[in-house]
Amino acid sequence: MDRNNRVCTKSSTSLCALQIHLRHDKCATSATASSLIMRIAEITNASKPKSPQQQRMTTLQQQAKRSQQAVKQERLRQQQQKLNQQRAELNKS
Repeated sequence: MDRNNRVCTKSSTSLCALQIHLRHDKCATSATASSLIMRIAEITNASKPKSPQQQRMTTLQQQAKRSQQAVKQERLRQQQQKLNQQRAELNKS
């Protein structure tokens, strides 16, 4: 954690340190410091395009999640259908 009680990840530790330094530096104006911090944050948070293997893995993971959801929905549908059949049988009696 830094002095401002924020959790710093490994990649953002230097950014947190720079923010603290700029805030406590008497020479830096707040506008300059904040614009510099924002620019550094933009650069460090930029994501790279995924490789074809990473794209395939992401697609397969998403497909697996959709399949799991479909199985859950089908089980619920079958349970509901079974309950409806049982109710119908009880009503006949």
